[in-house]
Amino acid sequence: MCLGSRIAAFQLRKMRYRSTSRKAPLTSLRGAVLRGLAPDGGLYMPAEIARHSPEELEEFRKLPFTEVCFRVVKPFATPDVPEEVLWQIVSEAINFPVRL
Repeated sequence: MCLGSRIAAFQLRKMRYRSTSRKAPLTSLRGAVLRGLAPDGGLYMPAEIARHSPEELEEFRKLPFTEVCFRVVKPFATPDVPEEVLWQIVSEAINFPVRL
């Protein structure tokens, strides 16, 4: 399976979060945010991290920084955070000029 296909398949799955201690069950973004710390005392982190293809990274160069931020964070937040809400969060948080 090529990298682009793996990323597309990755983005269709719901992101799960695991404890850094690996003794607590996997949870959703909502569960991780509401709990703060995992029951085993560990911190929550994504169970998987998608890699962006060289083509995607090249495309990022042509996009506004807000759009790049949205595309990078999207796999970690959706579907727990609807895309429209995520876009609003990102566009309000990244409201300053960035020189790349």
